[in-house]
Order: sequence, then C-alpha cells, then structure tokens
Amino acid sequence: MQTLKIEKISKKLKLTAHIKSKNLKALNKDAKAAIYILFFDGDDNVIGFFTTPQDVIFYGTRDWTEVVALGEVPEGAAKIEIMAFMIGTGTAFFDDIKLYGSEKDKVMITTE
Repeated sequence: MQTLKIEKISKKLKLTAHIKSKNLKALNKDAKAAIYILFFDGDDNVIGFFTTPQDVIFYGTRDWTEVVALGEVPEGAAKIEIMAFMIGTGTAFFDDIKLYGSEKDKVMITTE
C-alpha cells in the first residue's frame, strides 16, 4: 500500500500495472487480483475510489497481463491510497504500477 498526499492533481487519472497469478484459487466464490485507489478528504474520510477492471480474471496461473483503470478525482480529495491486493489462496505478483494525470495538467503528489 502506498499513501500519497495531493498538492495539485488533474481531474482524471489513469492507473496502469502488470499483474501475474500463480495457483490463485477462490476461498468462497471469488478469486481476484486487482489494484485500487481510495480518495480521502482532509479529515481522512473516504470520498471515492476506483479499481482495475474486474473483467480480467486472475484465476489459476496467468502470465503477466497489463491492466488499465480510468477514474476521476472527487472534489475535495486531499490524499490517495494505492493498494495492490488479492482475494483467495495462491500468489499474485504486481509490477510497474504507474499513475498518470491528464496531459494538460501536471500531477503533483508526494509520499507521506
């Protein structure tokens, strides 16, 4: 998990990453590997989120696959939290996680 403080950020964000799974199996009915972004206001309240698409299934063993998520920054966002996670048993690998703003705006973020 990585928490980033927002100083100035574009309205639209794009997250890209590569995910790989090995022997990923469901505990109940779901097995997945994904990355999500949570948005917090100045009082640390969650005010929004977006995640990598759930139509790419990382069940069983799957080679490196690029995932892309697009989202908008909610008004009043003061920081974001990026988390890579998996549900189920097995192993998930995450690499090359990148966050982009729109081309016309610069993303100004700092680690806490």
